[in-house]
Amino acid sequence: MMRGLFDIEYSVAAPCRVDLSVYDLMGCEVRRLAAGKQSAGRNSVVWNCTDRTGTAVARGVYFIRLNTPGRADVTKVVVTRWAASRQ
Repeated sequence: MMRGLFDIEYSVAAPCRVDLSVYDLMGCEVRRLAAGKQSAGRNSVVWNCTDRTGTAVARGVYFIRLNTPGRADVTKVVVTRWAASRQ
């Protein structure tokens, strides 16, 4: 993680549909980072702590959710005033 940026890495075992999104504490989607069919292997995307309109998100807790067929993974992240941190 760099200041104000999350480098999100994930892998899929076989080609499949992927949905990678950021959600707030209320469960509202803040931003979709990746969607659609992806090839097998490692993938990465950078989230710059902005919402879908490009506006910086407020400080607080967010969840990054990766949905693939038959599986969902969630990671909690904390956005602070000066930087973002992953927990």
